[in-house]
Amino acid sequence: MPQQPVHTRTSVARRAALQQRRGMVHVWVALVMLILIGFAGLALDTGYGVLVGNQLQNAADAAALAAAGRVRSAPSGVRSTAAEFAGLNEAAKLGVWINPDADVIIGTFNYDTRAFSLGGRSPNAVQVTTRREAGVGDGAVPLLIAPVFGVDSHDVVRTATAAISGTGDPALLVLHPSNRCALTLAGTSFLTVRGGPIHVNSNNGNCATCISGNSVVEAAAINSMGQSCIANGAVVDALVNTGVPPLLDPLASLPNPPIGAPLGGVTVGIGDVTTLDPGNYSGGLTVRGHAILNPGIYVIGGSGLKINSGSALTADGVMLYIASGGVDISSGVAITLNPPDPSVHGFTGADTYAGIAIFQARSNTATANFSVSGEVGMTGTYYFPQAALNVTSNGGRAGARLIASELKFTGSGNIEIDFHGNNPFDSPPVLVK
Repeated sequence: MPQQPVHTRTSVARRAALQQRRGMVHVWVALVMLILIGFAGLALDTGYGVLVGNQLQNAADAAALAAAGRVRSAPSGVRSTAAEFAGLNEAAKLGVWINPDADVIIGTFNYDTRAFSLGGRSPNAVQVTTRREAGVGDGAVPLLIAPVFGVDSHDVVRTATAAISGTGDPALLVLHPSNRCALTLAGTSFLTVRGGPIHVNSNNGNCATCISGNSVVEAAAINSMGQSCIANGAVVDALVNTGVPPLLDPLASLPNPPIGAPLGGVTVGIGDVTTLDPGNYSGGLTVRGHAILNPGIYVIGGSGLKINSGSALTADGVMLYIASGGVDISSGVAITLNPPDPSVHGFTGADTYAGIAIFQARSNTATANFSVSGEVGMTGTYYFPQAALNVTSNGGRAGARLIASELKFTGSGNIEIDFHGNNPFDSPPVLVK
């Protein structure tokens, strides 16, 4: 008979240990597989997050570049432009949405320090943030594998800053090539200039710019060919640069408007409300009551334009061409003077004189006098190529670009120049951060 195997206690124990080790291997394999799946999922979700981050970065770059191109010429459209260009991109299969108020910052980029700061008197940069965050817009980025481990989504945020270089078109330009004190600030006037620098063409070595008294100037820069003389009591919060080459008159090619048949002179009497149409007021225009000007071009001759204290002028879509005489605006006047806008006004010449509120003839050297203390809504450009302009402020504000042969600011009130224009010497926008 065949011999039966002998089962000892030792062989049974070995077999049990072997089976136990085999069971542990299965457990360890399961654990390792779970860990490997976790790492694979982490890599997959991380890669997806990187992809979405790149998509958001592309959207931020495009929005910042497009918006920076408008930061000087059309600042009111910067935020909408950024939102529009961000929306042309996709991230995680959805159009990129940004909050124009919270995610678009208009500011100033300092090329020397490579720093971006909010606001500034002559902003040159735009910072745009694109985001996929929980509770914002389209929410956080949904993950693919991580939900198995209790993580459903991931926040991704990207930022881009684009800027232009150059100082911008001057918001205040003094054209006289040589006069002493071609630009003068005296008294306790407070001049704030935004959107562009102050530029003085005068090459006078004995004070081309004279700032005295307790006057205060806030601007991005004061650029002049000649010397700037600042008295001890004056405060200048601006870069002061001398030896800067003079600028050509940016409106030198602006044509004189057609004169038309003479209509004589017109006086709007005290207490009267008179509506006027465009034409050649060859005898001058005097306002003692309330003059309402319909859109168009007004040629004013004779003794020029006189607006007396206590009167009012309402003009939308109007350019005043001062053929002869001066401009004399007294204090305590309510003025609303908005220049032609071809997108709104369709009359002949609206495109040629877009943005020009007052144009004094180049042959007319009569001094213009503005006394600003009433309700003032003056926008556009005020152009006196061969004449001096004196501005006296006693509490009012004038939000217009000024170009004159000479400029003098006096009084004790605030004068505000707010202009945003293109500059052919500005660089195209570039990404700086």
